[in-house]
Amino acid sequence: TLSVKYSNKNIFVSWVLSDNQKPTEADWVGFFKRYDSNTQYIQYIKTGGASIGSRYFPTPSTPGFYDFRFFSNGSYNDISKSDVLYIGPEVELKAQLKPGVIFCTWTLKSGDISASDWIALCETSKSTKNYLSCHYIDPKLNAITFQAPRTPGEYELRFVPQLAGYTAVATSEKILIPNHDNLTLEIKSPNSEIRVTWDIRSVDVSRSDWIALYKQGASNNNYITYKYIDKVK
Repeated sequence: TLSVKYSNKNIFVSWVLSDNQKPTEADWVGFFKRYDSNTQYIQYIKTGGASIGSRYFPTPSTPGFYDFRFFSNGSYNDISKSDVLYIGPEVELKAQLKPGVIFCTWTLKSGDISASDWIALCETSKSTKNYLSCHYIDPKLNAITFQAPRTPGEYELRFVPQLAGYTAVATSEKILIPNHDNLTLEIKSPNSEIRVTWDIRSVDVSRSDWIALYKQGASNNNYITYKYIDKVK
């Protein structure tokens, strides 16, 4: 197994071979960018045949995601990988819902941020790749304003550093957009017409929209009657 401890200047990696794994003088540990092939190491050390050991590696200056891999007897087939190691700024995100907008602030805990880092507004159930909107960071500031979604649901902000693809390394608290859409019915007497008024805020209303009358519990295609709306507002 491989374990890693990280500081701003050095990365400390240690290894322990299992009882059924015989050490050799040609065993080695490599330091890699995440997803790079086993021949594309950044740096490596030989273990000297030790079944238990540790070494320091210098922390790379390029932000990104890295890992360590253990190789037996000079081969390029790894028998163990460390957890993924993130090198880059550590950021704490805060989100506050205000009328029509989401106000985002961040606190830099360690490292440096750059104008290539960005913050994405996402549905909590969706990947960062499916973000709704995003802003690149201005390193001179610590706040960004997003337009709040109109669709009810649960959202969050995610911090994505440069060269990290769509992998977020910090997430804000959840942002709940409530459902303010409503229909109001008015029935003056039995067998009279039903008057319907609506207040729809989550989407733009058009004359192609329609309102249907149902028995309670019926599916959407089992309506009794329907009408297209004749007024957008």
